[in-house]
Amino acid sequence: MEELNNKKIEEEINFKNVLKTPIRWFGIIYPYFLFLIVVGGLYYVSNLNSINENKIKPAIIDSTRLKTELPVRLAVKIEGVKVQEIAKPTAELISKGRELYLASCASCHGNEGRGDGVAGAGLVPPPRNFLEKDNWTNGMTLADMFKTLEEGISGTGMAAYEYMPVADRFAIIHFIHSLMGEYPENTPDELEQLNIKYKLAEGRTLPNQIPVEKALKIISEENLPTLNKAIAYGKVISVNQNKIESLAKAISKEDVAAYYLTKNDLWRRSNNEFKEYVALGLPTNGFKAGVYLLSEEELTQLRTFLADVIK
Repeated sequence: MEELNNKKIEEEINFKNVLKTPIRWFGIIYPYFLFLIVVGGLYYVSNLNSINENKIKPAIIDSTRLKTELPVRLAVKIEGVKVQEIAKPTAELISKGRELYLASCASCHGNEGRGDGVAGAGLVPPPRNFLEKDNWTNGMTLADMFKTLEEGISGTGMAAYEYMPVADRFAIIHFIHSLMGEYPENTPDELEQLNIKYKLAEGRTLPNQIPVEKALKIISEENLPTLNKAIAYGKVISVNQNKIESLAKAISKEDVAAYYLTKNDLWRRSNNEFKEYVALGLPTNGFKAGVYLLSEEELTQLRTFLADVIK
């Protein structure tokens, strides 16, 4: 018994000595620490795919995929200008350009032209930083920048400002140039080519403009009565297909064929004009090519019936 107690005391003393020596302490815990690292690494690698799938993707807007829509706009008269005169920056033009820039451009390009505007955050590609001299799509000259404002840049958030008075666009460019400090200038010949290309001295009138979706809605509403009638005519044609054999031979979609025939009355006059008009819309007008295989008697019967149904 005494021998057992002595052994126990000796083990406790040895353990205390180990704890007093940092190297020995490290030697004891290092294998366990290494084991935990290896196990953790294996777990991470085995679950890497699921970790990537669950990662929250950044909310970055790709401006090339943005749905663009035409704004509502009344007809605008664009007054002509003397390009050679307005191409010269003046304090008055730069001041006016600053006001216009802050109202129309700063939201994306930033107040100082660094491309850091709030509305431009997340756009791909990002808005132009006017203080950087590289990778300009159209260039930095007055003529180059006017082209950008006139036409916009496809695949980016840069819209066209062709509705804005020419003098105002020149003023904006002069202000941007004042932010840039150094920029290439146009020759008189280049300015004249700009004038000729966009007819800046003549001026022009831009027509009224409405959104595409609204235009389609208006067209649909205007055609709705005709569409409803065509559907009703189609039902009458469908009901009579068993009675009039030529209907089944000549028509594939009753309502589509009826709608097509409402667009023109010339087909009512003769069999030849009926066939010619049907031929113009094949194969999407609801008729079959079998209409050409009908006899004159069948054509007359078909045309007469359709003329009675479609008013």
